[in-house]
Amino acid sequence: MTKVYFLVLPHLTLLDLAGPAEILQAARRFDVDIDLRYIGPAEAVGSSVGIGLAEIAPLPDSLPDGAIIFIPGAANSREDYECPDALAAIDWLARVPTAEHTLCAVCSAALLAARAGLLAGRECTTHFSLQDRLVQVDPSLRVLPDRLFVRDGNIITSAGAASGIDIALDLLSRLHGPALAAKVAELLVIYFHREADDPQRSPWIAFRGHEDPRIGAAQALISRNPQRDWTVASLARELHVGERHLARLFRTHAGISPSAYIRSLRVAASRQMVRHTRLSMEHIATACGFQSSEQMRRAWKKLGQPVPSSLRRSAVER
Repeated sequence: MTKVYFLVLPHLTLLDLAGPAEILQAARRFDVDIDLRYIGPAEAVGSSVGIGLAEIAPLPDSLPDGAIIFIPGAANSREDYECPDALAAIDWLARVPTAEHTLCAVCSAALLAARAGLLAGRECTTHFSLQDRLVQVDPSLRVLPDRLFVRDGNIITSAGAASGIDIALDLLSRLHGPALAAKVAELLVIYFHREADDPQRSPWIAFRGHEDPRIGAAQALISRNPQRDWTVASLARELHVGERHLARLFRTHAGISPSAYIRSLRVAASRQMVRHTRLSMEHIATACGFQSSEQMRRAWKKLGQPVPSSLRRSAVER
């Protein structure tokens, strides 16, 4: 049996707890023996959405070998991590978990783990808005800036709240095989399993924080069919605007050129195909709108991505 402990603290971000807990709970429907427990310094706490959480067990003096500890992040880490309960949790983290345990710090919880001395000298990550603070807590750690989650030994740190779901799926894949993780993802209608080295800010939603309907319509067209031979001219015809006007609108409202936006979505689509299929690089490049595998490789490099072949090797090794 795998025992999983959730460290429940005041004002935790509810998705940080509920996301991975639901993943692990769903695994039990496939006859996986997992025991979920909720522990903390207080018997009851409030959460980020106002609902209270109760029947929290006391912090144990020891944990069984092989146990997994999830630490959900807090809604306001600057204030919430200075309260007495958080300080008690830091003390517990420094004393009780060992190398025999897997510790998963979701989002801002990396700050707690760092203050407990658990991340010293390790590679780690956290939400992009908290990375400077994480380095200030412990300058010896190595923050990887644009990673969904990072595993260094027995400790996993992750980006935003939803990344706790990705950690839980990755744990299931490692412990019980990728087929089980896929079944759980399908059961919970999770579109695809994001990997550790996927970027924190998804290209599918990046550059869309504006209210211009014309650029929104252009982005929707590209997102639905990134492999189409899009040009500024073809987009302009679809939207019934001039080419120069469209390019100007894109830069003004989305902060990116149309061609760069198209390239970012093609790279994202090709990453998924490289990782999850055995199709040739030429086939993938054509399917995602590139003229050749070499053009695809150059596009990846321009966005700071590893060469496609190295991503495929890492997928095979897992």
